[in-house]
Order: sequence, then structure tokens, then C-alpha cells
Amino acid sequence: MNKVDSAIRSIESDVKAGRIKAQDVTWVMLLVERAGLNHRYLDAPRHRTKKDQVEFWLSKTLPEMAPVAAVSPEQENERLKAEIEQLYSRLDRMGDRIHFYSDRIRQQIQTIKSLKAKALETIVHINR
Repeated sequence: MNKVDSAIRSIESDVKAGRIKAQDVTWVMLLVERAGLNHRYLDAPRHRTKKDQVEFWLSKTLPEMAPVAAVSPEQENERLKAEIEQLYSRLDRMGDRIHFYSDRIRQQIQTIKSLKAKALETIVHINR
């Protein structure tokens, strides 16, 4: 069901952005193109409630969605640049975190190796 929900969110964002019209959305677009499922997927008895929810979404919610007022290309460009900068800063922070954890993992591996060596020395000493 997560695939269907993500397909719904994807279609909603496209309708709001004005890339597609609400009238053009079909079952095939939702299930096959967006969710990657068989177009008869929701016909199974166990998916009846989800099918009812999707039918309601297609008939009531989706037609009421209006595209957001178009912004100028310069504003859209600035918004995208800001989003890219934010993603790069998040990536830098994640990179620092990855290096920190990789160092910790190396230290843990060394500790485990030294403990194994000491345990083997103890076993050898006891068996003598």
C-alpha cells in the first residue's frame, strides 16, 4: 500500500505544480505508471478499503485540487537554488557523521580483535 500512497502524493504534487490536470489522472496512471503495480491490484478482496479510499480520492479530492499559482521562472530558480544549498549542507553534515562513525567502528573492531587475542591467550594458558 505504500506504493499506492506514494503514487497518490506524487500525482498530487504534479497537479499542484500544474504539470498534469486532475481530469487526466486515471487508474492506469496511478497504479501502473506511478506505483508500478498491475492495474487490477486493488480489485483483490483484501484491498477493498484501499480501493474505496482511492476511488474517493479520484472522485472528490483530486478534482478540487487547483494548481498553485505559477511563479516566475526567477523565483522558481531561486527556490531551487536554496533547496540545493540546503541539501548540500545536509550532505556535508552527514559526511562528517559518517567519518565519525567509521572511526568508531574501526576502534571497535580493534578492541574486539585485541579481546579475542587475550581470550585465546587465556585459553592456551589454562590448557597448559
